Amino acid sequence: MLPEIRKCADKYDIRGLRYIFIDALDVDPTFEKYRDGYEYCKKIDGLFEVHQELSGLNQNEAGWNIEYWDQLKIDMRKNFSEKRYVHMMQVAKVVYAEKIKRLVKERGEALSDAAVKTEKEVQSEKVEPIQDKARVDVTFREDSKTVSGNEMEERRLAEEKRALDEENRRIEAQQRAQRERIEASKRAENDRIRKKTEDNNPKKGLGIVLAIAVIAAVAMIIVLMLR
Repeated sequence: MLPEIRKCADKYDIRGLRYIFIDALDVDPTFEKYRDGYEYCKKIDGLFEVHQELSGLNQNEAGWNIEYWDQLKIDMRKNFSEKRYVHMMQVAKVVYAEKIKRLVKERGEALSDAAVKTEKEVQSEKVEPIQDKARVDVTFREDSKTVSGNEMEERRLAEEKRALDEENRRIEAQQRAQRERIEASKRAENDRIRKKTEDNNPKKGLGIVLAIAVIAAVAMIIVLMLR
């Protein structure tokens, strides 16, 4: 599970989770990096809302374009329903088809390169000369073969892990940008709520009226003094 998902889940930060998953399909439309976190978080009470038909869900793939995708994200922010999100997963496969192909190819090439590199390293290894051949028996040779095989497997796994780590670093860079967008959205939402609260505060209106009355009274006093 991605650290930012775990952090929000542990804090029961529903709004943070929603922001993450709304942007997740833009960052990684294969959903590979987010799937385990999603499967865990969808069981959290309150993450999903009862579905509301806002702009409607278009089941015709011919209409699945970037404009429709943007509208889905807007509707998702208004009504975070599981039905709409599952639909978005399907739409992402069409809207981001080229990006998905590129990601799959890059991940496959990374694993392939890791395997080739491991094989070359194994072939280039030099066996240390044996100084005392009389001490080498059949049992030792058999043990050496086993150790060599284990080392090859360990090297292969290590190379695959390094290749995946490189891919993870690239995804993490996109996720950092995602977190920055989430924080900016939260700040904008908080500012909007605060402004709305201030505008609806009757004391503010009363204060404005009193200020105008004081200014008018001062102006009248000045006029009387000048007569």
